[in-house]
Amino acid sequence: MLFLEHIDSIHEEKRTEFGVAEDNLDFQSIIPVQIEDDKHVFNFEIRKNRTSMLFFVVGQQRIYFSDSDIIKTLIDMPEEDTRWYLSQFVALYSGNKKTMSIVIDQQHYLSKGISMKRENKDLHLFTDSIIPMNYFSAMLSFVFAKDECWGKKTKRGFFGKTTLCKFISLIDYYKFNSQRSETFLDSIGLNYSKTRFNPDMDTNIFKKKTTIKMFDISQYK
Repeated sequence: MLFLEHIDSIHEEKRTEFGVAEDNLDFQSIIPVQIEDDKHVFNFEIRKNRTSMLFFVVGQQRIYFSDSDIIKTLIDMPEEDTRWYLSQFVALYSGNKKTMSIVIDQQHYLSKGISMKRENKDLHLFTDSIIPMNYFSAMLSFVFAKDECWGKKTKRGFFGKTTLCKFISLIDYYKFNSQRSETFLDSIGLNYSKTRFNPDMDTNIFKKKTTIKMFDISQYK
């Protein structure tokens, strides 16, 4: 069983338990999840209805990051940290992956993600909360693992690289005014601002197989 299928099955059990109609999209299942590597254990919360949304658990707060929130956070980081994350994304895209475990209802699912080696560094969130940067890294690894899992579930192998492609090209362009990324974004026909990142831009074009075929990761190594 894939971990997304496990999440689906838990949600279906809860929906049945409470007698909730299948078409009721207001019903959410709250599912604890852990992300682990050989040194770290981070607690998250999944809220599942049509999709599975991962939330940071910070005291009494539950904090969700959209893809746009992630991109803006990475753009706003100090240059050293942005470059480090970009190098991790490029490595993961190229097949250099770090092993992690996603734990759902005591079931461990081995997956691949980015390094969690930003020790003794904190990240200030847009909610005014502060978390370890490795906690942010664990969330990113879940996002990429979810893409890969969805690709396997839907038999669209390329899907595992869609968010990586989006993050690499957009962060590289908006943080570093990169010509290589501008050329790529123009080539796929993305409608985007040339001056500043717009969190409301339509990025669905990154989910197309043709976009992934046009992305040359060697330009970023």
